[in-house]
This record gives sequence, C-alpha cells and structure tokens, in this order.
Amino acid sequence: MKQYIQGRLSALQGKLRELELDAALIYDRENLIYFTGAVDLEGAVLCVPAQGEAELYCIWMEAAHMRQTTGLRVTGYPFPAESQSSMAAK
Repeated sequence: MKQYIQGRLSALQGKLRELELDAALIYDRENLIYFTGAVDLEGAVLCVPAQGEAELYCIWMEAAHMRQTTGLRVTGYPFPAESQSSMAAK
C-alpha cells in the first residue's frame, strides 16, 4: 500500500495548486486511510500543503507506529493538552 501513498499525495497537491489553495486538512477516517495507508489511527489530521511535505499529526502514543506504518513525517501531540485541530492550526 505504501507505494501508492506518494502518488495520491502528489495528485492532491497538483489539484491544490490548480485550485490555488494553500493546503488540505484531512480529518475523516476514510480519507486518512486513503492518503496514509494506516487503518488503525484515531484523533489524527493529515496536513497536505500545495508545495512541500505532508505531515500527519496524531496522539503522541501512536507517533512511532504511524511513522513506521505510513512512511510520512509524523508529529505526536499530548492529548488532552493539544488536539489535532490545534496542531493543524500551528
């Protein structure tokens, strides 16, 4: 599945540039699975900029597993002090 992820992200980034949007924030489970390949994540958001590297924000306990599973740049956040929305806003 990992071999498809970069192509999916690149296609999304192309569409973002075409629509002159800065980024996409992906919260819903179905699209998180589609764009990360991870089926076992909760409380996450994937930030996909029109240019540059996508970053997945997830609960800190899952960060190492998500890095290994997805191959994406992953930042863990301390729940409940932070949330996926507060991390995406940064």
